[in-house]
Amino acid sequence: MAKKNERASVSQRHESTVQTHSATSRERAEEERVAQVNKTGLTLQYNLACYTCLLGNVEEARKLIEEAIELGGNVVRLRALDDEHLIRVWAGP
Repeated sequence: MAKKNERASVSQRHESTVQTHSATSRERAEEERVAQVNKTGLTLQYNLACYTCLLGNVEEARKLIEEAIELGGNVVRLRALDDEHLIRVWAGP
């Protein structure tokens, strides 16, 4: 009887470990999916700011690039400051 209880306990612990690993894998996959969506959104936002600026709507471009910078941080800010398509955004009013 003790052997059956021991096997059942080991089996339950194994099942619990498998479920935890599966949950962790699902969470990791979801985090990766969200990161990809954020990266895509950032790219779209950045490109839209560039096109908007080139079309002459500098104020709207400024808003769009600031939103892109919020999404991507200093890496995006540094890239934007050096982007010839956004020169008018940084030149001021």
